[in-house]
Amino acid sequence: MEKTVTLRFYWIERSAADRPAFGDLLRLIGALPVAERERRITGEEILVRLEDFVDDGDEIAGQFIRGQSGNRPGRMLRDRTDALPFGEPLAHGVAFRYRVQDGLFAVQFDPRVLSPSRIMSYIYEFDERAEFSMEPHMREDAWDRFDELPVRKLEVAIAGHPNPAGADNADAAVWDNVAEIGERYGANLVRIQVSMGQRKGALEEGIKAFAREAFRRYENGEDDIRAIKGVLETGPGQKNDEVDLMGTLFDVEEQLHFPEDNWARFYTLRRDLLRDRIRRV
Repeated sequence: MEKTVTLRFYWIERSAADRPAFGDLLRLIGALPVAERERRITGEEILVRLEDFVDDGDEIAGQFIRGQSGNRPGRMLRDRTDALPFGEPLAHGVAFRYRVQDGLFAVQFDPRVLSPSRIMSYIYEFDERAEFSMEPHMREDAWDRFDELPVRKLEVAIAGHPNPAGADNADAAVWDNVAEIGERYGANLVRIQVSMGQRKGALEEGIKAFAREAFRRYENGEDDIRAIKGVLETGPGQKNDEVDLMGTLFDVEEQLHFPEDNWARFYTLRRDLLRDRIRRV
């Protein structure tokens, strides 16, 4: 079975020198028996644990497993469909590799299993003092032009129902309205377009903060953001720039052939891909 695997890269830094280091927390968790690594996050809703932990000194690898207890599928027998013959949670995993020396965290990006923000919520469960910044590895100078030039138009497409919590006060109402529109009309995709139209000039600077908030939600997998596009004013007599802000993230996509019913091999393919690609960054 062919499957597209997406990798993303983040720079992780603790907020202060007296806070625990990210690598130390991974080692703390990895030293525990597997059963003792389990934690429930987001209000006891999601079961997570670290597995396949390997400490190579300069690099730490493994995968974060999410246990699915509810909404379990059935199985097709020859004469009927029945429940699964076991009660344990189904396991879904995202593989990772962390480079200790410079804080580069390479992770399989699959927010349907575990988003990067939920991985951090799991890590925080092991030390209440832990606090990290998690900055995406961007394509060189990706946002410089967006920050430099006036914005004439911004379009953001959002699937599902976004969570207004966590947004800056100025933008919280916008996210709240998007959620309400989607819920009221049963829409799976809400597209916001803010533009100067035929009038001269540019949008207020606050639109850039909104674009960054949308990008933050996209990169962390908090909401299902489908598009973030802008039109920048380049000056009299020049064609305006069109930018795809989601294209600025340094993603790696790879087609892997996954063997059926072989969980160990399923992980090692992703582990080897991460080990190869993190050494190119």
